Amino acid sequence: MRKFTETFDINDNHKIVDLGGCETNWAYIDEKPSVLAINIDYDEEIIDNVEIKRMDARKLTMPSDSIEIGLFRICPAFF
Repeated sequence: MRKFTETFDINDNHKIVDLGGCETNWAYIDEKPSVLAINIDYDEEIIDNVEIKRMDARKLTMPSDSIEIGLFRICPAFF
């Protein structure tokens, strides 16, 4: 995750969707972007800047302009 944040210059102002993610990965970085983690079988939230939604990534119900960066199994995509 540190390499990801360095490579893509992640900061506290970014809005990120993490498909299949959980808050664990985000605990290892100093930056605190707004993260929406989408997962079908995980819904525990313990980090303030990470929101977990139980949702099937094939049927996202969120505005397309609500994110800047998508993370799919640790593969970044910019929108």
